Amino acid sequence: MPSASNIDARGFTIDLEELQTLEYVEGTEKGAVTVGAGLRWGAVFDMLAKDSLTVVGGRDPNVGVGGFLLGGAFDYIYL
Repeated sequence: MPSASNIDARGFTIDLEELQTLEYVEGTEKGAVTVGAGLRWGAVFDMLAKDSLTVVGGRDPNVGVGGFLLGGAFDYIYL
């Protein structure tokens, strides 16, 4: 859609909103989770806090995981 967000008629937006999974990876020595790029960091911290865990991530709880990690590829976020 032209004039949406910060794109023009030739640009595009990749919407990650539907990628909202957080799953524990079984069999990892340190413990790990996979985090969907559509989650916001506040939700990630809240979900992990239920198990007394945390993760290094964005400091603004309203920004999506993908927004802070653009340009980097990751498979797991280690706890």
